[in-house]
Amino acid sequence: MDTIPLPAVRASSLQSVISYLHGKRFRAHSVSCWDEMVEVYCLAAQYQVDSLCQRILLQVPELSHASQFGDLLNAVIPRHTEELLDVAVNVMNKVLDFDPTSFQGWSKESIEYCLDNVQLHPNVTETMIAQDVLSAASDGESVAVEQHELQNPCPGEDPTAQEAQDSAAFFTTPTCSGDDQNCANGPRVGGSLSKEDLQEIFGCHINLAAVEPVFFQEAMEPVQILRPEALIGVYRAQSIL
Repeated sequence: MDTIPLPAVRASSLQSVISYLHGKRFRAHSVSCWDEMVEVYCLAAQYQVDSLCQRILLQVPELSHASQFGDLLNAVIPRHTEELLDVAVNVMNKVLDFDPTSFQGWSKESIEYCLDNVQLHPNVTETMIAQDVLSAASDGESVAVEQHELQNPCPGEDPTAQEAQDSAAFFTTPTCSGDDQNCANGPRVGGSLSKEDLQEIFGCHINLAAVEPVFFQEAMEPVQILRPEALIGVYRAQSIL
C-alpha cells in the first residue's frame, strides 16, 4: 500500500490543511501565532493547495503594528517563504510606523532583512534605527539611563570600574537549560539579540557615520558593541561630515 510521508510539523498545522481540503473554512483566528500560520502556508504550498496559500497571504495586509511584522518575519525568514516575504515588505513599506520600540522581539535576521529591504519613512534617521536596535537588545530598557548612571558614579567609586560593571550588567547571560537553542547563539542582551548580533547589525546594516555623535558617545560606546578600530573609523568619518 502506498503511504504519504508526513512532514515534521505541528499536529494543529497539519489538521488545518486537512480540514481545509475536506471543505472546512480556514479561519485565521483559529491559528495561535504567525509561526503556526507560516507553517500552514508552507504545508499548503508543498501539497499545492493554492487557495489556502492565497487566504493566508490575504492576512498580511491586516497587520499594522511593528510587533506583528516582527512575528511574521521571525517565522518566514528561516523558512525562506519568498511570496510571504514579498507581500510583507509591500505592506511594511506602506504602514510600518517606526518608533523606539519597533524592533523589540525581532530576531537579528528579521531586523537585517527589514533594514535591507523595507523603505522606511524619510524622517527615520540612522540615530533612530540605532536607538531602536539597542532598545530591542536591552528588552526596552533605557540605554540613556544606564549611561547617566555611568557618567555619575557613586562618590568614592572608580569611574573606570563603574563603566566595566555597567557594561557587564548590560550584557547579561541568562540561565537556560541544556536543550535551549538560544544558548548556542551567544549571550542575550536582555532582549532577543546577543552582543554578536549587535556587532553584525551595526557593522553591516547601519551607517554609523550618520549616527548623531552625542548618541554614539553616550549610548553606544559605553556598552562596548564596536571594536576600538571601528570606533576610530566612525569618529574619523563623523569629523569629516
